[in-house]
Amino acid sequence: MEAQSLFIILFVIGILLIGAELFVPGGILGALGGLMLLGAIGAAFFISPSFGLAAAGAAAVLSVVSIALWISLFPKTGLGKKMTLAQDSRAFKSSEEGLESLLHKNGVASSDLRPGGFATIDDRRVNVVSEGGMISRDTPVRVTMIEGNRVVVRALSNNEDGKAKD
Repeated sequence: MEAQSLFIILFVIGILLIGAELFVPGGILGALGGLMLLGAIGAAFFISPSFGLAAAGAAAVLSVVSIALWISLFPKTGLGKKMTLAQDSRAFKSSEEGLESLLHKNGVASSDLRPGGFATIDDRRVNVVSEGGMISRDTPVRVTMIEGNRVVVRALSNNEDGKAKD
């Protein structure tokens, strides 16, 4: 195969693979496309040094354009929407507010706690962890400790009243 045919085949396949990376992310197609472009540039230098330099410049420009298109188009694709955030992180909170007010309050396990689950405390559904083993659903519980988002509860014994402590 002569150098001109090899150049054309490698260059076209390389650009197509880099373009395919826009729609099938993962890096493999883009890396293969980059290797194809490097092979095309090598073949272009066999044709003539000035053509090799022109091919290298064209490959660099087309690669930058492909990357810019990927950055602008990928977040709008179905896969991109699933993989990227819909809003910026300034709206995120590291911990739920108001959990401290639940300390020493009583509630009811609204799911089995194995040891994690949910409890209803002060008419509020809270993600909790039991102090010990499993606590069955509908068992009265008391909040014993709060560390950030971690709310620790224990089952109330039969001799404890079901009223909240103030």
